[in-house]
Amino acid sequence: MTKMAPGGFTERMTDEMAMQVLARSPFSLVLSDPHQPDMPIVFINEAFTAATGYAEEDCLGQNCRFLQGPKTDQAAVRKIRAALEAGVETTVDILNYRKDGAPFWNRLLLAPVHGPDGNIEFFSGVQKVLTPEEVRKSDGLRVSELQHRVKNHLSMVVSLLRMHGRGADKAVSDSLATVSRRVNGLALLYDQLTYRDGEHEDAVVLGDYLGRIADSIGELTGRTDLALKLTADRFIVPLATAVPLGLIYSEIVTNAMQHAFDDAASGTLTTTVAEKPDGGFVISVADDGRGMPPGTHWPQDSNLGGTLVLQMCQTLDADLKVAGATRGTTVTLTLPAAAREMH
Repeated sequence: MTKMAPGGFTERMTDEMAMQVLARSPFSLVLSDPHQPDMPIVFINEAFTAATGYAEEDCLGQNCRFLQGPKTDQAAVRKIRAALEAGVETTVDILNYRKDGAPFWNRLLLAPVHGPDGNIEFFSGVQKVLTPEEVRKSDGLRVSELQHRVKNHLSMVVSLLRMHGRGADKAVSDSLATVSRRVNGLALLYDQLTYRDGEHEDAVVLGDYLGRIADSIGELTGRTDLALKLTADRFIVPLATAVPLGLIYSEIVTNAMQHAFDDAASGTLTTTVAEKPDGGFVISVADDGRGMPPGTHWPQDSNLGGTLVLQMCQTLDADLKVAGATRGTTVTLTLPAAAREMH
């Protein structure tokens, strides 16, 4: 468990389990407190230590500038400072230095984290160490896409942790595993939002995107015995739709893979994506598993996962229906034409 600086993060979010989730999350994360002098670091996770070589005792209470070095571009530093002063998110590629002095290119996704009252509580920095190939291609990076990812995904992380707090009646280990899986799911969405040739710079081809998510979940769950089928009309959706929609879809697919089939049973999971005449679209996910038990009303009677699905459906103004039978379950998600509008 990563320690907290005195008077910092734990005074406003004291759920130890939530801190464990962030500590173990797969992306490098640092939080700084703008309410303290010089905006010190109050939280780092294990991935940050792995990326930079700095341990918690090196970082807590210090400003993030210790990562800078003799060849750090001051224009990038000024861009970070301006975003902090304005309270807005930004993305910047900056040359940083590990504890051992080795330089590395860091893609920093900086964003404010707002509290329930709308005020900024912390600034978060999600960091990605760039490969030489990624550095060479950095001029073509879609900054607007990364800003969308930071804003939406970090908001979802905060939302997940708050929902977890309302489900404290569950066993601690089970709850931690459940929330950790969903934080891993957010990292998966980062990976699958990567730009592909032929896609709009601020959108994804929906069928391709869902296919990538389903394949990744199959690998994560180890269900290589399940056949994944996809039939999709080809159209794009904006990132503002793709992020929550991808989270809903990952919940549906993961739920089916974990509960619709016996451990030793093979089966088929079929996804259909179809446009509607009015410009909306329908996503159908059908399995040929054992069906839901009588009296089950997913997602209403599910805790964290169901709450998340219902919240994201409300965000998208989407209609969700679940039809179960003695063999198989079909989940149908209908979205309006507005979900495809680019802003």
